[in-house]
Amino acid sequence: MVLTLGPSTSSPLSWKLVDYSRQLLMLVHSDPRSGHFEFVARAAGTGEVKAAVIAECGPPFPAAMAVGAGCPVGGNGQSGSVPLRRFSVTVEVT
Repeated sequence: MVLTLGPSTSSPLSWKLVDYSRQLLMLVHSDPRSGHFEFVARAAGTGEVKAAVIAECGPPFPAAMAVGAGCPVGGNGQSGSVPLRRFSVTVEVT
């Protein structure tokens, strides 16, 4: 299966696979900047593939924060990244 989400819109942004059914699919190639992911089927069944465009937390935030503090913004409990766009698709392998 090939999933093409399109390129992220600017330099610090890239697509990240948030979750996918590893029982059903195996990731064989990924290019997060272009939003291109290739999977092969491992087993029959139904599952989801979830991805998000994220921005890694970088300057000026780390310099302005206390040592050991997380990024001031984050999504889904993940310090250091800000989800800007989300994508989800249900996959059925037969």
